[in-house]
Amino acid sequence: GRQEFFRYVPKEHPHTRVFPLPGVTVDINASGPKMVVLRDIQMELAGRYRCEVSSDAPNFHTEVVSAHMHVVHMLESDPVVRLEKSRYSVGDVLRGNCTSPASNPPANVTWLINGNKINASYISRTPVTLNKIVSQAGLEFEVNTFTQGKMRVTCIADVYGVYTTQTELVLDEEKPRLASVRGSGSERMSQSLIVVATAACLSMVFTR
Repeated sequence: GRQEFFRYVPKEHPHTRVFPLPGVTVDINASGPKMVVLRDIQMELAGRYRCEVSSDAPNFHTEVVSAHMHVVHMLESDPVVRLEKSRYSVGDVLRGNCTSPASNPPANVTWLINGNKINASYISRTPVTLNKIVSQAGLEFEVNTFTQGKMRVTCIADVYGVYTTQTELVLDEEKPRLASVRGSGSERMSQSLIVVATAACLSMVFTR
């Protein structure tokens, strides 16, 4: 319904008037001709609000503007990122998931690889309390580039762009390793003698 809770009239003293409305607490000192400030906002106050401006005589012209106010539970921590491993090579498939903190409305989850947006492989939302929901986004990405042997994987959780948190992991490139030859000099010499002796024996058998 149309329930007035704040009025500002320049010709009156005091200029501001507050009308009692359950759940609405107006900060009179911070409110004025251009804005009204509410304190201790609860989820129940979400909805459409109207601002009505009227001119004096003789015109008495009135303008009305309305907008929807969203009330959100802030994100209280950073998102949690889980990946299959910490090192990858070009051509590998990077798989993982990112879980946002509980919020209301549920957070939007965005993946970035080296600063570039990547589409999530899946998105799920799970209620954890009466008023809060956890969002989770999957990642499945074929690794194609590293910057100086590093790859940045970032997960961003935001609610209406009002509250934003993020977690970033820096992964190392996994490079092929050359196999090392081990053993003492005497061992290598013994192996050489065995090879030579075997070759000589084979030669003798072959010529008989």
